[in-house]
Amino acid sequence: MDFDRLSVPVPEHPGTVAVSTVARWLSTMQKEALVAMSATRTVWRLSSDEGSYLLGDDVVPPPLAFMSVGLVTDFAEALRQARPAEIRPDGVRLVLDTRYTMKGSATQGILRAGALAPELSVEADLPEVQLREAVRTAPSYGLMRHVL
Repeated sequence: MDFDRLSVPVPEHPGTVAVSTVARWLSTMQKEALVAMSATRTVWRLSSDEGSYLLGDDVVPPPLAFMSVGLVTDFAEALRQARPAEIRPDGVRLVLDTRYTMKGSATQGILRAGALAPELSVEADLPEVQLREAVRTAPSYGLMRHVL
């Protein structure tokens, strides 16, 4: 698919969402993607880069920042769907702690990186059982549940 001609996809089955993505490399560490969604009929542009420590230009957020935002947004949506209507959105607080490690040198090709399991804390006006169930329904819970 041509990067300059991405169009909003049409779902094959009723009630489903179709997504088309086109990505390209812009510089050493900078990448760009266009994501088109049938549900909203919109096209999103996402760019990522790394800091100089990984030979990037540090002009846009790093990919792991997008990953962290995606995780917490997924959990927020799961809680939104689980909470009774009388609970206000400002009564919910999510904190996601992610920790990444790097050792060695990217320029020398000997960089070793790792990630510790993310830690999610939730404060909401919901019973603990309801909070836990809501978190478990989020698709990204599978990413955090096991060591990968």
